Amino acid sequence: LDGRTGRIMWSVVLGTNRVDFLNAVAVSPDGESVYVGGQTYGDFNKTIAGKSDAWIAELDAFDGSRRWVAQFGELGRDDLNALVVAPDGDVVAGGADHAAHGVDVARAGAKPQRQYHGKARGHHEWVTGVAHCGGRSVATCGADGRLCLWRSPHACEELVTADGAASLSVLLADAARPQLLLAAGYDGTARLFDVGG
Repeated sequence: LDGRTGRIMWSVVLGTNRVDFLNAVAVSPDGESVYVGGQTYGDFNKTIAGKSDAWIAELDAFDGSRRWVAQFGELGRDDLNALVVAPDGDVVAGGADHAAHGVDVARAGAKPQRQYHGKARGHHEWVTGVAHCGGRSVATCGADGRLCLWRSPHACEELVTADGAASLSVLLADAARPQLLLAAGYDGTARLFDVGG
């Protein structure tokens, strides 16, 4: 949409010949790319690995043309629920595999290079929100009620644990002060966190 007039600038259909869902969208900091992702029961650019796969695509923000699409998954059901783009172009996607995946699209196309997940700490349900918190720090929230800060891919600091917590569904970082995180959940509670130090 045009921010001034509300006019539709372009519309594009992405999908396979099977059932597909578009669950997440993010815009690059330079405004030149739109990233979308979700779940597919078909084949975008490879044979489906399980019952469903996650997918992510980069679109040109000016005309909607597809730059690339990637499909990834394992046996079972995979899904992409959340996307965020850092100031340096790093894309992080969260999904049904209880993890978030980092992709440096400038250097490596659409192949995930990092997985934000730990066996002892981290999410035990779907990752429903992701946010960049400055530098290489990433925050994730999940259907398990946890809010995790990842200063490296395998080191999670649980800011909110699952003990009686409602599912978290929204996670936003302030662009001017990325150390400020706003998390909101199904119980109607919104919380502001300062993860700067």
